[in-house]
Amino acid sequence: MGSLLITDFKSAFRRPISSSSFHGELTFTRVVERLDLAIVQIGARFWDAVGGRSAGELAVAVVDAPKQGAR
Repeated sequence: MGSLLITDFKSAFRRPISSSSFHGELTFTRVVERLDLAIVQIGARFWDAVGGRSAGELAVAVVDAPKQGAR
C-alpha cells in the first residue's frame, strides 16, 4: 500500500447530519495510473434517519502505488 494524499475535496451539506448516527457511501468513479502514482476520483454521500444529507467528491493521489496485476 502506498501513501495517500487528498489532492481535492468538495462537499455540500443539504441538511444537517446527526454525527451520532449516520450512513455514508463512497463511489470510485475513475482511476488514472502514471509511473508510481495513481489518482483516484471518489464520489461521496452521507445521510441520517431524520433527513440530513450531504454529497461531495474528492481526489486522492496514491504515491508509490503497486501496479495493477503486480504481485
